[in-house]
Amino acid sequence: MQASDEIDDKKTLKQMIYAYENDERQGLFLAQVGDVYVGMSQLSMVGKRKRVAHRCNFAISILKEYWGQGIGTSLFEAMLHIAKACDYEQIELEVVESNERGIQLYQKMGFQIYGKRPCAMRYKDGSYISEILMYKSL
Repeated sequence: MQASDEIDDKKTLKQMIYAYENDERQGLFLAQVGDVYVGMSQLSMVGKRKRVAHRCNFAISILKEYWGQGIGTSLFEAMLHIAKACDYEQIELEVVESNERGIQLYQKMGFQIYGKRPCAMRYKDGSYISEILMYKSL
């Protein structure tokens, strides 16, 4: 997930918190500076079926003006700790191919690129961008 206005949308945020608060195999962390939510990370199961129960998805979002301050690394480390505590064996994420900073952070945290999803997102202007698929064994 890229930085977006979602962090400021209190209704969306409340819905997200509610969805995660009673599920012991999923998590949501928020980063706050003063009264402003500047980042969040999410951990969610790939599925409930036994054959995929060892895998989880990870997403992170940091407001651009707070990049480079270690917030992403801290959120990442917290989420990796939770993933291990939940007995996940593999954590996965997608990142748009133009997000070089994100890809570098993910590689720094031990993620490997395993594929690419062409034309994964379509922007308002009709253009497309591909996603890089990454994973990390825990």
